Amino acid sequence: MKINGEDANIEIKAGTYVELCRQWQLGDTIEVDMELTVRVFESPNGSNRLGDNQVAVMRGPIVLARDARTGEDIHMPVELRKAIKKGTALVTLAEEDSVDFPCNVCVKVLTDDGKEITMIDYFSAGSTWDERSEFCSWMRLSNSDCSKIPYGIRREDILKGIEVDDRVRRYMAPTRVVWKTQSDKASVVGEDALIGPCIKQIHFNPTQVCTLSTNGESAGILLDFGVEFHGYVKLFISSVCPERVNLRVRFGESESWQSQVGTRYISDSMRHYSC
Repeated sequence: MKINGEDANIEIKAGTYVELCRQWQLGDTIEVDMELTVRVFESPNGSNRLGDNQVAVMRGPIVLARDARTGEDIHMPVELRKAIKKGTALVTLAEEDSVDFPCNVCVKVLTDDGKEITMIDYFSAGSTWDERSEFCSWMRLSNSDCSKIPYGIRREDILKGIEVDDRVRRYMAPTRVVWKTQSDKASVVGEDALIGPCIKQIHFNPTQVCTLSTNGESAGILLDFGVEFHGYVKLFISSVCPERVNLRVRFGESESWQSQVGTRYISDSMRHYSC
């Protein structure tokens, strides 16, 4: 382990945590050199027989998963019995363009019968939060009684004969930017990242972020969702400055009720939230 390029001189033991106590500064870096051996695990035989004869793959500390967005049948049983006995499997890093969605790790796992399956890091799997990115980390082994059992419960089976409550959680992104701060002291850049569908969780390497910069003057942005709705706001904060950051969120009935950031006028229809 290195801190800012220098050896941390800390004893590291497997299965334990490392505590780093120091006065941290903006821009400090931590480098960790860890073992990335591929390990293959067979599921323990529990009281629920549906959990038997399944296999999982890890690359170092990273759990790997199959994702429907790769175009492969993630429910198809795999042949990895020899890999289970060895405790490892042959894995190669996939080409950067092998998948058309963001992920931190993408590998090709060679099965016992000479086939390859695509697996990505568990963190990136299922990031669309719907059936498009259906994923699994436990895979059924082929040539077993359990391989004939349907894998899990599919969405279409759940919806059959079930009355769906309209009170479901749906995420809606803004449709356009109505106004943003433009001055010598404050600015807003990358606002296009807020428009349209997005990954609904924090990502280690976001490709687009909206940045509000302040220098003695507040920065603000006015977004239009296109429709009137009742709900709440979910904010994804990638990084902030080391000092406390005050963020004020206002809700209005329409853009005509907008209230400029920093002015004293506030519409009666606005509700305020500070965090």
